Amino acid sequence: MPLQFKNLNVQYGISGSPDDHITVLDNISIKINGGECVSVVGESGSGKSTLALASMKLLAPNAVMAGQILVNGTDISGLSDSEMEPIRWNEIAIVFQNYGDVLNPVHRIIDQVAEPLIKNGESRSTALDRSERMLDYLKIKAGRDVLYPHQISAGERQRILMAMALITDPGILVLDEPVASVDAITKSYLAEVINEQVDAGKAVLMITHDLSFAPLCSDRCEVLYFGSILESLPSHELLDAPRHPYTRALVRSFPMMERAKDLAGVRGVPPSMLSRSSPRSGCIFQPRCTQSIGVCSQKEPHPVSRRGDGTRRDGGYVVCHRGGIATMISVKSVSKSYKDLRVLSDVSLTLDEGEILALVGETGSGKTTLAYTIAGTIKPDGGEVTFRGRGVSDIDRKEFAKTVGIVYQSPRDS
Repeated sequence: MPLQFKNLNVQYGISGSPDDHITVLDNISIKINGGECVSVVGESGSGKSTLALASMKLLAPNAVMAGQILVNGTDISGLSDSEMEPIRWNEIAIVFQNYGDVLNPVHRIIDQVAEPLIKNGESRSTALDRSERMLDYLKIKAGRDVLYPHQISAGERQRILMAMALITDPGILVLDEPVASVDAITKSYLAEVINEQVDAGKAVLMITHDLSFAPLCSDRCEVLYFGSILESLPSHELLDAPRHPYTRALVRSFPMMERAKDLAGVRGVPPSMLSRSSPRSGCIFQPRCTQSIGVCSQKEPHPVSRRGDGTRRDGGYVVCHRGGIATMISVKSVSKSYKDLRVLSDVSLTLDEGEILALVGETGSGKTTLAYTIAGTIKPDGGEVTFRGRGVSDIDRKEFAKTVGIVYQSPRDS
């Protein structure tokens, strides 16, 4: 297996004392096979870039790392810089997040792309020739290779970083925000490039804030929050079938041109940096969760199948006491008539925790009757309405009234 993180923990010291630290990654385990791309998404400060830097053993001097990072079977976590030298850029390469920290302002573009090849012993002429072909592959216009970084656009600089990572043909690619500064057309092309590299057998770890980009070129998605993975899922389900409340909140925070939606976002505020140094109890997302229950603040949850059938291999997992997004209201085959007038006929629907469901239709179509049936003020002739797994008809009316409220259509009805 080309790249594997096993129980990886990373802490940063904040004052020089061993007791003063912040936990940035907590017990991270990810496997990436050859011919596979895994994307990592999450808010800023969730630990994504630290994970990328750890894969190259490029963490800051104040970082303390525990666990294993396996590159082609070799645990690099204890290797020195000199021992890492033949591994970096040859077996594993990275596209850094910020080109301003990487590109040398006084060296020409083509010289910077060719540098790893020359360092590996290739002649300058051969290295420059290969670099020209790589820049052409990444659609850098002819003649721009002799320019300096400040003379090209931000999107071109991002592609230069991609060229520098690909030029030595490593088996593992780490991409930290590869499309952060590019236009829509270039983004589409870079997705093709990444897919071509995956098809060629490379293992790719991709860090991205762009939730619409992840499904274009990754097979699996890891959702990172506060240094922990809360959900692992097939990338094609990220936008339409998230199972963790945090994943759903991320999707709701992301604007997409092809669909109209309310940008509900994640309620509350992210944990502060200082709180990372405090002992954790319960679920780390509990203070911001829309479906938190008592156990969530008391006990740390464990991964469970997203499918609810005990399998985790293909469907991924979710770290949640309630097995992910829970169903609040379930209506199954409900019917209702007023004498000979059929108002509801075999109506079924579900409403999950944290969702807003709109009922629309003509006057007299049964909307109000269905709403009152769900609220328990009208008894259906057939079918069943359940609230958090309990039949509404079996719940004490006073108890139910404390949980479900009605805003009536007419003030006189209330």
